[in-house]
Amino acid sequence: MILRCTKKFLDFLGVAKKEVSVIPANTEQTLHDWHAHLFYLNRRKHIIFSHSVSLFSVVAFNVFKKDVTDLKSFFTKNLAGCLYYEEFKADEINRIVSAIKEIDLSLTNNRRVLGSMNDLIWQYRCGINWHEPAESELPEFQRRLNETPMSMLKYKYPIDWFRECILEGSTVGLAATER
Repeated sequence: MILRCTKKFLDFLGVAKKEVSVIPANTEQTLHDWHAHLFYLNRRKHIIFSHSVSLFSVVAFNVFKKDVTDLKSFFTKNLAGCLYYEEFKADEINRIVSAIKEIDLSLTNNRRVLGSMNDLIWQYRCGINWHEPAESELPEFQRRLNETPMSMLKYKYPIDWFRECILEGSTVGLAATER
C-alpha cells in the first residue's frame, strides 16, 4: 500500500522529507493508494486518510505520537472501524484490511486530492464546532464526510465510489480523477 504523506504528517512521524520519494501512480494498485494529513482541532491532533481515487476518508481522532509507532496496525485499525460504521460486512472488512501487507511512504502527488482533503477537514471542523459532540459521536461525523458530494468525483459520494472500487476492481474511476 502506498501512503502519500503531507510534510506535516511526515514531521509528525519523524521522517525527513528527503528520506521519502514520490512513487508514481500505478493504475493497477489504486485500491491501495491513500493520502494522509495531520490537522489540529481544539488543540488535539487528528489524522485524515483519504483514498486517492474515491476520496473515502478515515479520520483518526486525538492522536498521539505513540499511537503511530506501528503505522500499519494504526491505519488498519482505524480503517476497519470506519468500514464497520459504514456498514460493510465483516468478510469485506477482513478482505480489505488483510490485503494491506506493508505501507510504503511517499510524498503527495495530486493537488486535487489534497484540495479535497482540505475541504473535508473544513467540513469536519464546522460540524464539530457547531455541535461539540461527545467522543462516541465522532464516528458519525466521519461518516458524514463520506456522504458529502465531491466535485473531484463529479458530485458523487466518496462512499459510493469506494464501494465500486471494492466490488468492480481497483481501477474504477481512475480516469475521472486524473486530469
